Amino acid sequence: MREPIEGDKVRFGDYHAERQDNFQMIYRYPVFDREVFHTDVVRHLYDWWSSFAPQPPQWDDFDIVQHAKFTSNIYLIKVLDQDWYEYRLNGDKVAYLVGETMQGVKFTLDDAVPSRRTLAAYCHEICESKVPRRCDGMLYLPNGQEVNFESLDCPLFNEQGEVSHTIGAIAAIHD
Repeated sequence: MREPIEGDKVRFGDYHAERQDNFQMIYRYPVFDREVFHTDVVRHLYDWWSSFAPQPPQWDDFDIVQHAKFTSNIYLIKVLDQDWYEYRLNGDKVAYLVGETMQGVKFTLDDAVPSRRTLAAYCHEICESKVPRRCDGMLYLPNGQEVNFESLDCPLFNEQGEVSHTIGAIAAIHD
């Protein structure tokens, strides 16, 4: 796991006793290079997203069939409006690593659940910056095992150039 560098615009946090999921510590980074990834699934998603350069992909460019090998690691979040989001899809490995299935769950910056408020703030950052963001850190699996993970969240756009969804992938990092 890469150590944060001053000026890297890393967001620290998400460490509090009220978390409802498996995450213990999360570091967040903007992504501009595929060389930072440790897992095939996250690298695959970044390569797909960046293959649309110089324009980023639109929502209708995403087809889950193109990512069949990694569907259990993929999740999709829809932007409902500026401060509201909905988990539209999460694969089995996503639910296992996160500690709960989030499919169909709506969340906001004012959510009653602290981890969902934090997730909404993170989604808002992606919508504002319009660039992919990588997370890494530590989580506890349901069996109590501590593992490092990485994830990637990429914005998908509508025809007006606004972020309409984020597509993401998460995986455990095995040394």
